[in-house]
Amino acid sequence: MARWPLSPRDFVPLWNHRLFAHLATGGYRAAQFVMFVVSL
Repeated sequence: MARWPLSPRDFVPLWNHRLFAHLATGGYRAAQFVMFVVSL
């Protein structure tokens, strides 16, 4: 496996940003919705 150039610690400030967290949550929900539609 190739190792990520950034460590998880580098993402902590991003996750503390409300907008980024909101977009990540929205993207996760959108992915779940897409998988649900595809499984129909």
